[in-house]
Amino acid sequence: MRILWLSNSPLAPSGYGGQSALFGPRIRDLGHEVAYAASHYLHSMKYQGIPIHDAHGNHGNDKLGMWAKVHDADWVICLYDSWVMNPEAWPDVKMALWAPIDHFPPPMMVVNTLIHERVRPIAMSRFGESWMQKLELDPLYVPHGVDTSVYKPGVDKAAAVTALTQGKVPEDAFLVGMVAANRGWSRQASRKAFPEAFQAFARFAKRHPDAYLYVHSEFEGHVNSQQLKVLAELLGIADRVLIPPMEAWWQNVFDVPFMTGVYNALDVLLNPSMSEGFGIPIIEAQACGVPVIVSSDTAMTELCGGGWLVQGQDWWNDPLSAWAFMPFIHSIEEQLENAYRMRGDEKMKQRARRFAETYDADRITEMYWKPTLNALYNDLVDTRQTRRTREREKTRA
Repeated sequence: MRILWLSNSPLAPSGYGGQSALFGPRIRDLGHEVAYAASHYLHSMKYQGIPIHDAHGNHGNDKLGMWAKVHDADWVICLYDSWVMNPEAWPDVKMALWAPIDHFPPPMMVVNTLIHERVRPIAMSRFGESWMQKLELDPLYVPHGVDTSVYKPGVDKAAAVTALTQGKVPEDAFLVGMVAANRGWSRQASRKAFPEAFQAFARFAKRHPDAYLYVHSEFEGHVNSQQLKVLAELLGIADRVLIPPMEAWWQNVFDVPFMTGVYNALDVLLNPSMSEGFGIPIIEAQACGVPVIVSSDTAMTELCGGGWLVQGQDWWNDPLSAWAFMPFIHSIEEQLENAYRMRGDEKMKQRARRFAETYDADRITEMYWKPTLNALYNDLVDTRQTRRTREREKTRA
C-alpha cells in the first residue's frame, strides 16, 4: 500500500515525533510506500530515506488532501488528537486515526471525528480500545513502542546524575523525575498533575534531605500551562527542583541519547497524571530499568510493570463533559516513600525492564502493525470492489 503518515515530524523531540521516527521506517520495511506529512515541520526533506512533506498549519487538515494526492496514498495513518482533525476538509482521503482516549466517556468532540465514515480508529491503549468498542467503532489496536536497544540500563547512575544536574546535587542523591509536557486544559487544570506532584514531593522531601526532583518540562508557565517556578517557590522546594536549560527547549536538543541519560539518572519516574492516552515516558523509563509511579486510571494502569499505582478519585472535566482522574496527594507521597525504601532494588529494575521489552518497537511492528496494515488493505480491497459493483449497476441501469 501507499501510506501517508500525518503527525509531528520524525525529527521533532516530542512523543508523537518519536513514534513517527520509530514506525515510519518499520512500516516501509514491511514493503509499503511511506511518506510523511509533518504538521510540525523541521525543514528537512527526508528521514531515513522517507520524504517529509510540509503540512504545517491547522494540524495538517488544510494540506492533507494535497499531499495524499501527490503521494497517491491508499491510506493516511494519522497520529494526532482526533478532536483537531476535520474529515470534511479532506473528502477524498481515507484515514486510519491512531487516536488517544484519555477521558471516560470519550468527549463528543473526539467521538464525532472517530465515527466519521472516512475514519478507521486505531486504539493505542486497551483502555482506549474498550471505550471505542463500547461506541461500536470497530477499532484496530496498536500500542506505542520504544526502541529497547537504545532506551536501556547501563549508564553509570552516579555519572548520569552528575551530567544531568551539572554537579549541583550529590552523586548518591535520590532523584525523582517528571518527564511531562506542561500543557493542560487550562491554567486551572494541569493534566500532568504538577501541583499535586509538587506538593507530595515537598512533604516527602522534608523527611529526606537527599531527595531532589528533576522536572523535564517548560517551567515558566505560558499559555494553558502551570507556573511551575512559582509553585516550587511557594512550596519551599525551589532549591530541590532541577530543570534543563530553558534555551535547550527552543533548540530541540533533547534527542534520544540525552533522554536515555535522563532516565538512567533517576531512581523513579513520577507520572501521576489526570489522564493519559498512552504515556510514552512511562515505558521509556522502565526500558532503562527505572520503576515508575503512575495514576491508577486511563491507560496508565496497563503500563505499570515495575512500580506503584497512585490512588485518587474521578474528576469531572466540565468543558469536555467527561471524567478524568484526580490523584490523591497523600497517595503520591506514600508511593514516593515506597520508591525511596526500594531504591536500587535490582528485582524491581529487572521487572521494569522485562515489562518494557513487551513494548519494543520491533515486537509492536510484528504483533500489531502487521495485522493492522493487513486489515487496512482488506478494507481498501472491499471498498474498491464495492465501488466497481456500484459502477456496474449504474451501467446496467
